[in-house]
Amino acid sequence: MSDDGDPRYFGALAPELIDNVLFEIDSVRALSNSIIASRYARRRFEGRKHPVLWRVLQNELGPVLTDAKFLRLFPYADPGGSPQKWMAYRDGIHNMAAVHKGMLGSDGCGRAGGDVAVPSFAELTQLCRTLHKMNFLASTYVTAQLRSFSGEELATAPPSRAERLRVLRAFYRRQIVCNTWAPTRRELYWTNQDTAAISNTSEHQGERLGLFAAFEPWELQQVDHADWFVTRLCAALCLAGEEVAQPIGEAKFGDIFSHADHLVQYMREHPSITDTVLRTSLSPRRLRSQEVPDATPACSQYIERYSLLCPQFAWQIQRLESFPDPARDQHGEQQQQQEDDSGLSVNFVGDAVDLPPFGWVDALDGRYVNCFGDALVDFISRTVVPDDKEMYFACHVSLEAWRSAGFALWDQRRVKAIKELDRLRTLRTGWLVY
Repeated sequence: MSDDGDPRYFGALAPELIDNVLFEIDSVRALSNSIIASRYARRRFEGRKHPVLWRVLQNELGPVLTDAKFLRLFPYADPGGSPQKWMAYRDGIHNMAAVHKGMLGSDGCGRAGGDVAVPSFAELTQLCRTLHKMNFLASTYVTAQLRSFSGEELATAPPSRAERLRVLRAFYRRQIVCNTWAPTRRELYWTNQDTAAISNTSEHQGERLGLFAAFEPWELQQVDHADWFVTRLCAALCLAGEEVAQPIGEAKFGDIFSHADHLVQYMREHPSITDTVLRTSLSPRRLRSQEVPDATPACSQYIERYSLLCPQFAWQIQRLESFPDPARDQHGEQQQQQEDDSGLSVNFVGDAVDLPPFGWVDALDGRYVNCFGDALVDFISRTVVPDDKEMYFACHVSLEAWRSAGFALWDQRRVKAIKELDRLRTLRTGWLVY
């Protein structure tokens, strides 16, 4: 043993080697455990806190780091009450949309030209605190989903790094959308200016790009998967709280729905309620249900009041009509017929965070579709005879099952495995477009 009580093989290493070990640690939690376990490592860390913490954050978050940094720069919006404040609010979204797109890179996906400015130590500390909460939600999501996939060994295997990062990024980006839409500070209605600020992806009409211009449709679908889960989680917590005389009022519901840190704090402060929810209300049967878990009238009103409108069908249809994107949109049967010759397509080329996920490509059989979430039902309506309500309902149920299972978040091997589950066997390749 060395003089400070650490094993000789570690304590006797040259300081530069200790630094190298610290720089290669792949998570903030592992870094914390390392410096707690070794006084020598802790002394080395104290001398180089800033570069070590920055490197470990890069190691852990990979491409998600850009979204984490943007979220820190983009607080929850306050549209205000006057027309001038609303104009400033929407102008601010356009400005920050350009910032985010620039940070992600010239292609919008963080693969090139991304922002490389090193945050201050105070900023790094803030990033770590947010990461701690996002990791909690990501772990909750993965645990609940893998439990729902029971019956297929490959479907319940531990998540790969790519899967973990997709889930984590989905929760970061959902918070970015929440900060943009600010459901606790606005009315339910929206205007064309709101649609443009959030969803406009083309400048061909002279309109500035919105927040979603930095994302591909499958990336927005990943956000929809996270939102689907948070909505049902909040509804289940609301119901469970009423059953044990700890009701969640409207204001509290809005807070936990719209702010990841409030949701995590509530779950940690009420472990028994959270455990009950995850074991029962968010059981495999509940997870695959189309309906919010036994929502009470009050809870249903809260959901209607605070739900994010931008992933919903009506919002996306208005975007298509008011701010069409010639480079992305597919209009009607004529363009669908031309697709084989000149239309957009998307291919699966591998399980990487910034590449199109297999679950998305498989559902659309390679077709490029500029919508997500509820709006995917539009493609179902084109493939079903108008009077065949039974078939339409069956397809809609399939869509909800697909969204609830988080298909766009998983690697190819898991998607193929969960498609073998009885409740998901209808999700054959191309089921959304044929």
